Amino acid sequence: MWPLGIISYFFSSPYALLVIQDVGTSLTTLVSFLWISDYLNSRDKFYILKPEHYLLIGTVILVADPWPLWSLAFDYHAETLAGLTVILTAYAFYKGDKKLGVFWAFVTLLTGDVGTTYLAGIGISMLLVNLRHFKVKYHRREIYWALGLLVGSSVYLSIVHAIGGDQGGGLDSYAYLAYPLGHYPKNFNLVDLIVGALKNPRPFFNVLWQRRANLYANVAPLGLIGFFTPWGFGVPLILELENGLHIYAFFSVPGFQSEPIYGFVAFGTIVALYNIAKFCAKLAKLISRYSRKVIKLPKIIGFLLGLNAVIWGAIWYPAAVPHWLRVDTRSAQVVDQIYPKIKPQDEVFVTQGVTGRFADRQWEYPIMGAGAYGYVIVRKTAGWWVITPFVGTEISYTAVDLGIISDLVDNYGGKVVVAKDNIWAIRTPANDPFIKGNEVYFSLTPTMLKAWTLRTTVGHRVLKGPVNTWVMQASSPPNHPISGYVDWGDYWQYGPGQFQASITLSSTVPGGIKFEAWDADTNILLMQRSIPPTNGVKTFTFNFSLSPLDMKPENVFSGWGLFSTYPIPPPSGNRIELRVWTPGGGTVDVYQQGLSCPQDQDACTPPFTY
Repeated sequence: MWPLGIISYFFSSPYALLVIQDVGTSLTTLVSFLWISDYLNSRDKFYILKPEHYLLIGTVILVADPWPLWSLAFDYHAETLAGLTVILTAYAFYKGDKKLGVFWAFVTLLTGDVGTTYLAGIGISMLLVNLRHFKVKYHRREIYWALGLLVGSSVYLSIVHAIGGDQGGGLDSYAYLAYPLGHYPKNFNLVDLIVGALKNPRPFFNVLWQRRANLYANVAPLGLIGFFTPWGFGVPLILELENGLHIYAFFSVPGFQSEPIYGFVAFGTIVALYNIAKFCAKLAKLISRYSRKVIKLPKIIGFLLGLNAVIWGAIWYPAAVPHWLRVDTRSAQVVDQIYPKIKPQDEVFVTQGVTGRFADRQWEYPIMGAGAYGYVIVRKTAGWWVITPFVGTEISYTAVDLGIISDLVDNYGGKVVVAKDNIWAIRTPANDPFIKGNEVYFSLTPTMLKAWTLRTTVGHRVLKGPVNTWVMQASSPPNHPISGYVDWGDYWQYGPGQFQASITLSSTVPGGIKFEAWDADTNILLMQRSIPPTNGVKTFTFNFSLSPLDMKPENVFSGWGLFSTYPIPPPSGNRIELRVWTPGGGTVDVYQQGLSCPQDQDACTPPFTY
């Protein structure tokens, strides 16, 4: 939403966008409540239930719905503000205020191509409301407005696509439904998608069926019946199709990408409940024998709607807290110390865990691209690399992030500026002679890691002299031995198979040290080997295996029963961790350690997934 760029003149903090997102989502809920109130005020007569009953039920489902909170738990996304502008558009057209409706529709266009599609949903709702009264002049005009929203949003999207302005929308993400993966037309567009759906609709229905749990969960807390009303159908339908058919199943999970759904379905639920009460009141007059039972039905449904929302909230509100990994205070303080060291013209490459801290910089890029593709595009200015393998929510595997640290130092002339509290800051010089062209490459499947990049319990990093002499060192005198792990935390992501672990070290510990391999997900010791004093630097290799029976279950919280989602499974494979333990009484210098699957590396290494 490019007009938001104006706020940078007043608020330089990247947190401003998060505050705007919080306010926008809260206002969306408020507008939905006001829409419900306006609807009730326009009723001439109430049946069975009183106005305050509807308001109470509406308030409960809006407040108890957990998904707005989950939406705000993510970083900033335009869908959250588009949800506000599109519900304001719908509310204005509902009230017959065309000028205000056009204004908010224009603002919705500014939220981007994704938000523009929501206007088509308003057009669908207006058609459903007015088609049955086509002979009435007023309703015919409303139908023309509905068609204008449908056609206008389609034309606008076509223009945006033609000028290449839809790079964030990702229409290509739906091409797999109509064409074999990777074989769709170069200029794939909406017409190609529609034609493909008409020729072969089966893939569309298959994908929606596979993701039915998430499509249901998006509307269930607000009252499923609201989806089947005109105003509760149009925009939610567009969103359910967009998110449910996306090539990445993640988009179907309730959250920021579905946030505009919730206000519409809540309004639709109150409309549906009012119509149910009206129908039951009339039915009670026709079958007086069962009138008492019939009259109770709207009350029971209203109670169940509120109870349903409360149960969804009781299950999913608390689950939002442990779902996210937080940046601890000490690590955050280190990041704050790094920030002023970076000149405005320098590029900054940051791993996902703390990327928001540098979001107000012109040349800031997340390193998540390196985790997915194996390289990063750089300019010729000085580069800063802030890498946090163990802090916050990371997208790439831990071993990949650790490999990036050593690659920058070993292969690209990087200088370690900060290595403290699990935060690394590495600087590469301007016009770095080690960088050929403008691409920095990293391994997606590293088989060797430098020990000095790892974590330690009783050791310390020695980062002096030539890089090939850097070590993780633990030292204590014989008369006061200090035992513990010299290094740990490499976390290689592997499936079952036969493995070879290697280590390069020197040791003077009289009793020898222990070289261990652990399954960090199941806390099972896979290998333990003793290494006696080495009399110099030596390399050792040991074999061990990970059985399919040792693999962890893919246990991700998904709710209970009818109050469940289908969460995205965690990365495949288990985290295998190599550790070096010393009883103390001597010096241990660990240079590097590695893990490989010599028989078939690809078979053991799970694919990188978002």
